[in-house]
Amino acid sequence: MYEVKGRHYLMVTATTPLKWALEEESKEGVEKPQGGYVVFALPQLASLKK
Repeated sequence: MYEVKGRHYLMVTATTPLKWALEEESKEGVEKPQGGYVVFALPQLASLKK
């Protein structure tokens, strides 16, 4: 989790060790799968009180 200007965010990795149908040893020129992140903005506390 992190905070920017008072707003809290939850960050989750979106990676996988799966090779998605690639051979065990990747061939030259074949890109390896890339990972990423998914970020959720949590509700602001003031909006929960309404």
